[in-house]
Amino acid sequence: PEANADASPVELAPVNINEELKKADQLISVERLEDALAILKAIEPDTSNTSAKIDVLLGKIYQRLHRPSKASELFERASFSSMEDGEAYLGLAETNLALGKLALARRYSKETIRSNPDLVGAHLVLARVDDRMGQTVKAKERFSNLIQNQPDSEPVVEAYAQFLSQREDTDAAIQVLVKYVRRHPYAAEAGDLLGQLY
Repeated sequence: PEANADASPVELAPVNINEELKKADQLISVERLEDALAILKAIEPDTSNTSAKIDVLLGKIYQRLHRPSKASELFERASFSSMEDGEAYLGLAETNLALGKLALARRYSKETIRSNPDLVGAHLVLARVDDRMGQTVKAKERFSNLIQNQPDSEPVVEAYAQFLSQREDTDAAIQVLVKYVRRHPYAAEAGDLLGQLY
């Protein structure tokens, strides 16, 4: 029985890394960045894929800290370590958008969509790039398609409402958010944005 007790932690080790990565990602999404950072520092990467995942999460932390250049470095490193990681390309798209490098943001968004068409963030970056390049009609079309395809995605609804409000169409932005918040009463960020627009 003693031998079994010793063996069990070893069997759990690989699952542990994934659990820890998932926990760190959840902490980042609720802005508990220091807790996430502590978890990531404690992980000993066992593969280049794990290293890439850690870099992506560190990149997300730097994005939240409004340090897009540092975030971009981490996403770049992750994309070299793990070619199939759409999250790394998405991070590069978002950070390049934040840095005003619109052509790169567009390129990495398209790369993300090729690698993982379900990552909504890449479609949002493309819509924002269109908008920033003065292609408002194209951006609005992209947002409309996203809203139709992803009616329950809070980031999509939020981004579309912000786009509308920046076009002085606050009433339309409020309508979009009200409809969404009725269906999802616990959507905190959509509710906050609705409050700001009111």
